[in-house]
Amino acid sequence: MLEGFEVNLDVQGELILQDSFQVWDPRSLIRKGRDRHLFLFEFSLVFSKDIKDSAGRTKYQYKNKLLTSELGVTEHIEGDPCKFALWAGRTPSSDNKTVLKASSMEAKQEWIKNIREVIQERMTHLKGPLKEPLHMPKTPALNKPRNNTKREGGEDGDSQGDGSSQQDTISIASRTSQNTVDSDKLPLTPGSHRTRKRRRSVA
Repeated sequence: MLEGFEVNLDVQGELILQDSFQVWDPRSLIRKGRDRHLFLFEFSLVFSKDIKDSAGRTKYQYKNKLLTSELGVTEHIEGDPCKFALWAGRTPSSDNKTVLKASSMEAKQEWIKNIREVIQERMTHLKGPLKEPLHMPKTPALNKPRNNTKREGGEDGDSQGDGSSQQDTISIASRTSQNTVDSDKLPLTPGSHRTRKRRRSVA
């Protein structure tokens, strides 16, 4: 089907569109449109030339390709409504812009629509895996300083008040047990309730 294309076609993904165009290659010294047959795959756009074999059957000779993940589209070219341009890289320039002329406005619009959809799918696919690795470390990274802060606070407190913290714990426990005994012996009245509150506030 495609002579001279050494890469397995299955690796290029699904074949979405194919059609013939007049193509102006910016790298060519001859500023003349050449007839090319284009294959739009999921992962690449392949340029080829129609050739006839000895039996008169049409075959395609590979010329070059553009990766859809690097592809950009310029929809309008001055002077011809059927022309549009494709380019690879971040910004278009006269050195990397390939101009194509479709057979009709309908063919042009169909190709632009499908090329943009493929570009969007490739960008989504490439950006998707990057989000998770960047997001996952945030949880331990945020929790770690909090734990360290607690440990540092504890270590600073230990140097001055190990005994005091233990005494506070013991005194609280004794008050709790005393309050429990008092509550068993005495009926719960508004006065006793206020007394228990005062004891805690003094501590």
